[in-house]
Amino acid sequence: MLLTELSAPAPAICKLLMERRQYRTCHIRVPDLEQHLSAIQTGEGEFYSFYRVFPESAKLLTVVAKLGNRGDRMAITPSPKGYTLWVHEPDASALSSPGLARKAQLAQEAVADVRFLSAQAIYYPCMIELPSGRKYLSLAIDGGFYRFFKLEQDFGRVVNVAGRLSRQGSEVLIATAQGVLEKVVQHLDPKTLQGIEDGYVICLFEPDARLAVLD
Repeated sequence: MLLTELSAPAPAICKLLMERRQYRTCHIRVPDLEQHLSAIQTGEGEFYSFYRVFPESAKLLTVVAKLGNRGDRMAITPSPKGYTLWVHEPDASALSSPGLARKAQLAQEAVADVRFLSAQAIYYPCMIELPSGRKYLSLAIDGGFYRFFKLEQDFGRVVNVAGRLSRQGSEVLIATAQGVLEKVVQHLDPKTLQGIEDGYVICLFEPDARLAVLD
């Protein structure tokens, strides 16, 4: 293994909570901190403290990569001013128990993690084959395969699509198109790349995939 691979950041892990029924606002206490924190609680019972509101996706992704590199897990929710970033608080407790009515309104569904690939990450383009025999262009990351699912220009559409897929149980990877597409452009239809150079790539984790044998 190369030294650069040892030091390369792993994809940042987030929950994309695009529907209001997936979380509720609350205040929490955390160990060794007297001040109470504004937070959200998910239907899975996890707490995430408020970090910041980001009007622009570029700055949001920069901070997500930074926090992910130090080991934080995060949640992203839509905001009238853009997107709100929250940081997971594994040792937090709610100041007061939610009322039964409010608790019942929370969706109790499990939401799969969404991973954001930073520009400094180490990955390799490849072709994979699924048990069905179908082959897909993919990214190999940390021993796993993420197949190309969709190219999108608009970040709002990206998180909505990824959020829907994660609610269905799919493990999603999001990467900025710049850099990724340079490595795989020969495998894609040029028509699909028009206007996507500054967009995003949505990939799906395929646990049963194997490297494809090319004809």
